[in-house]
Amino acid sequence: MAKLNGDPVALRHQAALAADVASAVDHARSSMTHQARVTRWQGRQHERMLAEVAGIDAELRESVDRLLDARNRLNNHANWVAEQQQALLQLERRVRDWVARHPPGSGAATGAPDASILGPGLPSRLSLRWRDCATLLRRHGASF
Repeated sequence: MAKLNGDPVALRHQAALAADVASAVDHARSSMTHQARVTRWQGRQHERMLAEVAGIDAELRESVDRLLDARNRLNNHANWVAEQQQALLQLERRVRDWVARHPPGSGAATGAPDASILGPGLPSRLSLRWRDCATLLRRHGASF
């Protein structure tokens, strides 16, 4: 049975960890670059060290950017999962309310739809089948 999986709180926690790591890497990068600049060497060794540090600095900046991008993507995904879960819970509540008002057999005399069109049992919490139930009920004239 298909369910919408994901924990927005855990996703946001992972996003915060990515941001913390990005901050730590950026701090280390800044410190390394500063130390290289204030070193009092001269000549080719100093030039080679500065070139090496510049290369590492660029790689670390890219890593920081990628970590911050991961943070943004995780936060966006957490928001999407939370929105989808909320929508499914609202749909579940509306379908359950309709089923309670229209128990199986209640529409037999009038030809109105009742819960028997859903078959036995209702989906579990956060199941994507709630969408199927709602679609089926609407096709049979139910409104909720």
